Amino acid sequence: MEINPDAAQALGVEHMQYVRLVSRRGDAVVMAQLTHRVPRNMVFIPFHFHDCVNRLSLGLLDPYSRQPAFKQCAVRIEPVAQTTAGRLNAAMRRF
Repeated sequence: MEINPDAAQALGVEHMQYVRLVSRRGDAVVMAQLTHRVPRNMVFIPFHFHDCVNRLSLGLLDPYSRQPAFKQCAVRIEPVAQTTAGRLNAAMRRF
């Protein structure tokens, strides 16, 4: 997940630290990458991590092209114990 450094500092999140994202639809454990590419009030997860993104938002596809819909939703960022985060992240993935 890309997160603004100012937002990360306010939340106590460090670069390359695992965090838990929670939305109304689900949750995901992701690694934080601090970058100025996103505004302070936004996080970004690339679409190619679709299993993660679809757990947080709607997994809608265009009925003709099967292209994923743009996804946006409110998330809460929570700290997660780093010793268990990697295990949780791997367990949540579908291979």
